[in-house]
Amino acid sequence: MNHGLPAHPSRAMARDWASPPLRSKARKRWLRRMVRLVLVTAALVLASALLDTCWSLLHSDRAFSVQHIEVIGLRHHQAAPLLDALSDLRGQNLLELKPSEVSQRLSAFPWLKGFLCRKHLPDTLIVEAQESDVLCAVNAKEGVFEINGEGASWPAVRGVAGVFTLTGLDPGDLQVQDLIAQMLRLGLAGQVTAIASAGAGGGYLLTTSDHWKLIVSGSDFPDQWQRFLASKNWVAAYEPDRRTLDVRWADKVVLGPPETPDASPPATAGDDKGGTQHG
Repeated sequence: MNHGLPAHPSRAMARDWASPPLRSKARKRWLRRMVRLVLVTAALVLASALLDTCWSLLHSDRAFSVQHIEVIGLRHHQAAPLLDALSDLRGQNLLELKPSEVSQRLSAFPWLKGFLCRKHLPDTLIVEAQESDVLCAVNAKEGVFEINGEGASWPAVRGVAGVFTLTGLDPGDLQVQDLIAQMLRLGLAGQVTAIASAGAGGGYLLTTSDHWKLIVSGSDFPDQWQRFLASKNWVAAYEPDRRTLDVRWADKVVLGPPETPDASPPATAGDDKGGTQHG
């Protein structure tokens, strides 16, 4: 009969001997966890502070403000007008600057086809410009204009001569530019010298270098030009006083009225005798 003694004394003694080391290991594990928690918390606080500082720095106009603006890629135009248009961007935050803000300022230049913005930290904005292709230059009432064939026109650079003279027409009219493009494809630069409105009936009045006039509709111009070429010799032989042909219709050529010579200025007294009027 067992009177209070453990059934297995060796096992009880083993538990007693093992308890202090086990408690020590548990405390160590708890301390390590606490240290890791403190370190992680401190790292998160430090990272948050650094992130907040960096965010404030990135959005600070003083840290990354635009101080220098460069325009590159131009072949025919000067960069000065573009730089003047972009000058009010100086002082703005380079990182927050949107392409739309640049586009808004450059929209006043129809010869500018497109652009690419490059941001060089900490303070330089570089605009790589692409000029529009030029179809030709034309003479207008306001001066010489370059056109691109897509409905845009702008004052030509100095020294450029117009290929055609426009009378009563807008150089930026897309239909006028389409007609000019057709004429250039046929090699008519120099043969056709002037383009004017044909009046209430619509169409265009073209003047050639050999003083013929033809009225065209603007569409299907190559066929109308061929009708003019096929008819002008007959008209010159049988109707030599008519120099205007209306070729807007596919099945006929309409002759304009006879040309009337310019009236001579009225003679003044004394013209037939010489000397002065009172002499």
